[in-house]
Amino acid sequence: KVELLLLKPKSNFVWEVITKSSKPLKIGDEIFLKDLKCKIIDKNLAEFNIKLDFNVLEEIDSYMPLPPYLKREASDMDRERYQTVYSDSTKKGAIASPTAGLHFTEKLLKDLNTKGIKTAYITLYVGIGTFSPVRCEDITKHEMHLETYEISNSSANIINSAMRNGKKITAVGTTSVRALEDNFLKFGEIKEGKFSTDIFIYPGFSFSVTDSLITNFHLPRSTLLMLVSAFAGREKILKCYEEAKNKDFRFFSYGDSMLIL
Repeated sequence: KVELLLLKPKSNFVWEVITKSSKPLKIGDEIFLKDLKCKIIDKNLAEFNIKLDFNVLEEIDSYMPLPPYLKREASDMDRERYQTVYSDSTKKGAIASPTAGLHFTEKLLKDLNTKGIKTAYITLYVGIGTFSPVRCEDITKHEMHLETYEISNSSANIINSAMRNGKKITAVGTTSVRALEDNFLKFGEIKEGKFSTDIFIYPGFSFSVTDSLITNFHLPRSTLLMLVSAFAGREKILKCYEEAKNKDFRFFSYGDSMLIL
């Protein structure tokens, strides 16, 4: 039994993946996915490279993968709910949904606009760096995987204008925070384009763009918990998490959300 998490394409038919299997895998092994097939052709530390006999991007829409901790098969409801209402189906490459944005509805976005709150969209190609736990005691030695993000000219203009005029920037999700802060560190303003970042935000980091943050509740030893601790203060965050556990808040992908001001 084998589980594949596709990280990024090397070509249409070769992908870098992380595997989970009931028996150790080795180069040359063939894996059968229902009526589809792939073969392990290389190994790079914890990741494998596989060659597929099909084009993933053409086949992927027929599947609805859910995180394993949900412990159930995907339903038709998940096809609608496990993506944001503002997602762009033409932009493929994220390995998971940016879950903080799942809390938004069309009505909520319309109500925000009515109140004069402008919305700027950026594309987040969520990668394994978002999920990899910190395993070293010295967090400065933790290596972040590269993640890609894309900012349009119109969104860059909206954010830069807001910053110049003293308006508050609310980021939806920790991956949005990483993208915005990385972009500002690179250019001193928000610049349009497609970029990659391995920025690791932990207590002591000085935020330049983000004034407030909407985010889910994250796991211990995660870089995301360290990011929100950097943003709000470790003691405050731990106190919030104790409250969340006492009140049976939901964690993970369909979890509850908090607004940090």
